[in-house]
Amino acid sequence: YKRQVSTQSTGRFHRLFPNQEIYVTEIERSILNVGLANQAPLGTGIRYFALLHKNKQIPTNHATCCEGQGTRLYGSLPEYLYSFSPAGLYVDIYAASSITWEYQNTPITVTCQTSFPYSGNVVLNIASKSPSNFELSLRIPSWASDKVTVDADGTKYTGSPGTYLNIQQKWSTSSVSFTLPMTFRVTRYAGATQIKNFSRYALEYGPTLLAVVGPWNNTLDTIVLSGVNPLKPEDWLEPISSQPLHFSVKGSNQLVYMPYFEIQEELFEVYPVFM
Repeated sequence: YKRQVSTQSTGRFHRLFPNQEIYVTEIERSILNVGLANQAPLGTGIRYFALLHKNKQIPTNHATCCEGQGTRLYGSLPEYLYSFSPAGLYVDIYAASSITWEYQNTPITVTCQTSFPYSGNVVLNIASKSPSNFELSLRIPSWASDKVTVDADGTKYTGSPGTYLNIQQKWSTSSVSFTLPMTFRVTRYAGATQIKNFSRYALEYGPTLLAVVGPWNNTLDTIVLSGVNPLKPEDWLEPISSQPLHFSVKGSNQLVYMPYFEIQEELFEVYPVFM
């Protein structure tokens, strides 16, 4: 609930401070890792809590605050993708989408082609009724693992993580393409439910929170990973080519990391034990 409300209130801060990218990163993570993660398949309900251990909560469709705030969040998702300024257009969150608006009385359509967050590849196609000179501000997310090279009609630009790349030019029938580089981010568990003598870590890939599924250790009441360094997941996680954002664990045919927002009824752990 707090995250769902946070998404909407953080959106207001973004409108007040549109060049401070960190607000959009918070919105993006809240949408992916709480809003979408708490929605049941086929729209049968919304989970009240975003539980990170063992089982997700059973979705409900009662009159709790989450039914109100959750449906409000889902209905407002298009509002977080783009924003306007007197100079032009901000592209804030990358999703397969399109937007049409008028800039100085000229109708302009921007279409975004991407499978983000499953891929960092993005293509923006711009169609203007007549050549129009405006500023296109592209968000370079703070979670990006390197600088981003952007091709705009054959001209190369470079954007740094945690900023907006502002491209001012005359647009007509134009194309902009780039790839957002992603890598792993590791967070050590610091909560109240510690398991004595054991360390626990969560993994994110880009903005996406991952969860591990596999054999359950009943003694420790969690999933256990042995013989790997939690601080170097790139050494022991291998992408599964047929399942984007899914990673197998080297040496195991049972342990798989997957997006937390895809978890439904599986036993899972966001903070497994590492031995």
